[in-house]
Amino acid sequence: MPDLKVTLWSDSTTALWWIKEYGNWSVFVANRVKEIRQLTQIQSWKYVSGNTNIADLLSRGCSPRQMLNSRWWEGPSWLKQNSEYWPDGEISCEPQEVNEEKKKTRIANVDLANDAPLLICNVSDYDKMIRVFTWVLRFVNNCRKNYKKCKEHELSVIVIENSEKQLIRLTQTYYLPDVESLKCVTFIDNDNILRGKKNLK
Repeated sequence: MPDLKVTLWSDSTTALWWIKEYGNWSVFVANRVKEIRQLTQIQSWKYVSGNTNIADLLSRGCSPRQMLNSRWWEGPSWLKQNSEYWPDGEISCEPQEVNEEKKKTRIANVDLANDAPLLICNVSDYDKMIRVFTWVLRFVNNCRKNYKKCKEHELSVIVIENSEKQLIRLTQTYYLPDVESLKCVTFIDNDNILRGKKNLK
């Protein structure tokens, strides 16, 4: 069967923009646009105004008698003419609704190295301080993920212990000049935490 030239019409400028342009669409739109592009040629899609889109008659609602006597069976009159007499079918500007389906970018910028001492100075209870810091880390990590992958369950012992180590590292980084001046600091352990071999007196 020889290749046939197919023209596809839509009265939705928003849908046509999604198909023709490469944007950072939401998952719902991106999946459907991908399937349309796999099954059709992008240049085959044209715009037709809603007033002349006979195919949209059923979605507007009509009786069987109206359907029988309508142009739905044949399409608009210009469709019977040669393609050079068809409407231009191009959209020249981005519809306002397009931005509603673009992925939202959220930026979480937290300077933990500078905020760690602030937490230490404002929370006197050590265990409470570690748990607060752990929840802060949980919140920051969730902001960087898809909402379906966000963690909501209670904090585990391992998570709290890892947060404690991270808080210690951040605090030591903040006070590094003072820490390095102490003669008791002699090595860095496997967790990259500064350690001393003797007790402070």
